[in-house]
Amino acid sequence: MDINNTGNFNINYDYLVDLFTTQEIKYLHSRLIAIIKNAISNVDISIEDIDIMSDEEKDIILGINNTEIKYNNLSILNLFKNKVIENKNKIALINKNNTYTYEVIDQLSNKLANLLVNKYNIRSGDKVGIFLKRDINLIISLLAILKCDAKYIPIDITYPKDRIKYIISQSCLNNLIVYDDLKINENEDKNINYININTCNFQDFSDEFFIKNENNGGYIIYTSGTTGNPKGVEISITNLYNFIMGISDKLKLSDNDILVSITSVSFDIFGLEIWVTLCNGLTLVLATEEQQNDQKLLNSLCMENNVNIIQTTPTKLQLLINDTKYIEYLKNMKKIILGGETLNSYIFGYLKSITKANIINVYGPTETTIWSTYIDLTNKNSISVGKPISNTQTYILDKKKRLLPLNISGELFIGGMSVSSGYYNDNELTSQKFIKFINNKVVYDTGDIALLDFEQNINIIGRSDFQVKINGQRVELQEIENSIITYGKIKKCVVIYKDKKLICFYEKNTDEINIEDLKNYLSKKIFSYMIPKKYIMLEKLPTTANGKTDRKKLNNFELKVVNIKEKIRPNTKIQEELVQIFKELLNISDIGLNENLYEYNFDSLNAIKLVSIAKD
Repeated sequence: MDINNTGNFNINYDYLVDLFTTQEIKYLHSRLIAIIKNAISNVDISIEDIDIMSDEEKDIILGINNTEIKYNNLSILNLFKNKVIENKNKIALINKNNTYTYEVIDQLSNKLANLLVNKYNIRSGDKVGIFLKRDINLIISLLAILKCDAKYIPIDITYPKDRIKYIISQSCLNNLIVYDDLKINENEDKNINYININTCNFQDFSDEFFIKNENNGGYIIYTSGTTGNPKGVEISITNLYNFIMGISDKLKLSDNDILVSITSVSFDIFGLEIWVTLCNGLTLVLATEEQQNDQKLLNSLCMENNVNIIQTTPTKLQLLINDTKYIEYLKNMKKIILGGETLNSYIFGYLKSITKANIINVYGPTETTIWSTYIDLTNKNSISVGKPISNTQTYILDKKKRLLPLNISGELFIGGMSVSSGYYNDNELTSQKFIKFINNKVVYDTGDIALLDFEQNINIIGRSDFQVKINGQRVELQEIENSIITYGKIKKCVVIYKDKKLICFYEKNTDEINIEDLKNYLSKKIFSYMIPKKYIMLEKLPTTANGKTDRKKLNNFELKVVNIKEKIRPNTKIQEELVQIFKELLNISDIGLNENLYEYNFDSLNAIKLVSIAKD
């Protein structure tokens, strides 16, 4: 203030050093000055329209988006072919104790591409589904489809049947590569060409294939949707190429690197495991279905093949570090790439204590092609998701789509070369989530709340909607709710995620609800980890003043566990040992032989740990 009437306006700051840094106070000061200047220069401005950022702060915020890199071409297949030429006798793939060189992978995928084009008339831009186990045929199928300039649609063999049928129908899929023992009922859709990888004799075709172009290739990957059905995200070759180049530049890979793949082909991050590996001349160790879920087998696989790079989610990593007998391979890693959900301080600290590997935290929704930001946390004390990769821009905005200052949370939007064109056959949702921003360029609304800290690193705070992460998978609570409603006996329901449990509150129709029957019904429509473990009937779901369901009140609902069943006690030594294992596994004081494990939040991760413990 101007105490001595000198014409100078002085501001003195008195603050607690335990709560604020000098840097924070300096930014606070610059924002106060900006408010004063903007208010004086426009006396009619409304309070909410006053810009609180200085030009210097705006330059810092936008500076992290100076990521432009120009490429001579956008050919993923040229990247791969160059590695074939350079390393034709080098091992490209290890799977089931078999090794395959770059030349062999190239020739086999050429043969399959020739079959797809000449026998099944696959053309540029066509869609080809993949419903295969984790072996050599999966890898050459992905390559062959791109060589045809077509789009692949990966379908995990463990998907619920209704989900598989929906993906095939919604994507208008005409061609599906399958195994004999994984074949979907051909009588359900006569319009689909089922290409049996075991009997199609693709090995009889030429091992040379002329690639005309890569203008229309890519993939469509299905992720959880709000309508009760998954949504198909379209990723182009350009999107994928920029990701490969951008993340490769950050990872600083070498020809001697060996990466293990433990991710489902239907999870978009599998794209790093195959394309970044093959386009950089690395060796890919493809874990089988058993190896990717068994700690002991995975440990042996990695140790035997000198694996030095692994990518996984923090949830799965938590599983991998729980059993300390089988973590030798983590100690030998050079790079551990974590993403798909929030990395907590416990996992971060534990990793730093057991390995000298670079701990890399990445972030990115499916809609912006796998990973959009990157940071090496090895020498960091705090956790963030870093800065955008090449040709990628990130913006943290308020509700009116205005840039927010440093260290202020808002909605995260992502723009750049890897932003998808949208959702397949869903223009309405595409227009809602993909919007025009600076210079009329498209940005994607991630639905995440984030802030840009004073080191210009992005910190993810949480979700702006009702989307949650369970076991590393993105789950829309509304998808679960809509699936429950189709059961027919429930009038209205709300699903919340609390204490790592999905809980369903519902209003029933006149019919009584058999919860076990409902769970069985849901198991045919959605994944097991999406099925609520608790069901609470209410006469009326609570509402807010404006008539909307009050989810906040439900989140604060006091859950009381009432057990009216008499517990059946163990009467053999084996039963006693199993009960003790389950008590330790679920962190509970008591359990009977007749109890439903799902009521105690038993999930697939617990099942994997159980198998490991039981084997020992």
